[in-house]
Amino acid sequence: MLVREVLNDVEQRLDQLGVPVPNRLLLQQWLQHEVRTLMSLEDWDWAYAMLSPVIQLLASTRAYKLPSNFGTNFVRYADLNGARYGCKLISDTSEQFIEYLSPVQFHTRNLSATNIGKPSHYTITTLPDGRRQLHVDSLPDATYSVTGLYKATGWTLDDEDNLLPYPADSPIGSCMMLRRIYEGKPLQDTYARAERDALSVI
Repeated sequence: MLVREVLNDVEQRLDQLGVPVPNRLLLQQWLQHEVRTLMSLEDWDWAYAMLSPVIQLLASTRAYKLPSNFGTNFVRYADLNGARYGCKLISDTSEQFIEYLSPVQFHTRNLSATNIGKPSHYTITTLPDGRRQLHVDSLPDATYSVTGLYKATGWTLDDEDNLLPYPADSPIGSCMMLRRIYEGKPLQDTYARAERDALSVI
């Protein structure tokens, strides 16, 4: 569903009820906020993104910037027991998971004495500007690629032709907006219930 469709629906409903319609740009900003909140509630399948382009690891380089919308880590449950994160290392001849270590575990290793070879572990830290950064160990001995699924954050709706990320036929966007507009008013409970129903479906 497009942003325009949700905004049109909300405006028409308000108009039918004789309620003043907020500025359309303000409605768009509210929708963006509500979508971001929705995406933070669960690990929705539809909120995952694949690293694109993949990260190219270079020989003797340990740290690499991740996309600006990268969340806290790669998606979890990448194997049957659910313990592994979905970060894959690709070489010319193979593709394998690399193991996650917490930043403390990773950076308290003796990295100065680490071997040079195929990376087998990684961690993720945050840069001063808020971007996330991938660190690998061992220090790469050649060029490799890293790919994987992650939960996207900071969804931006800067155009009415933007496609909303949630399942296309869901009324969740309109419900979230109307619940917000009627906050503290009699119809708030009505739209809060409608939002919960839509949420349970997606």
